[in-house]
Amino acid sequence: MKKTRSTNHNRFNAQLALAIIASASIAMTGCTTFKRKVGDNSLDYTKTKKLEPIQLPADAQTLPFTPVYAVPQSGENTLKITKEGSKRFELPRPISTVK
Repeated sequence: MKKTRSTNHNRFNAQLALAIIASASIAMTGCTTFKRKVGDNSLDYTKTKKLEPIQLPADAQTLPFTPVYAVPQSGENTLKITKEGSKRFELPRPISTVK
């Protein structure tokens, strides 16, 4: 049986579609695996400590230093933003306005 040009064209399109789907699946899986291995550092800023001001030599001529962002003092009433057994803050579900 003689193959027609359209049969070869359809086979090529099917193979191309399969290759695109396989590549996309591998790429998405790779991103998830990478994120899982590297870790999620979204709450690392909560462990920061205030650093001492930079000490320059007395004879250095510089402009006066003014901090751009002040680090607030945290007390006992600090909001806990971690869920027990979790590393991420979970947003509460929005209030439903439709019944």
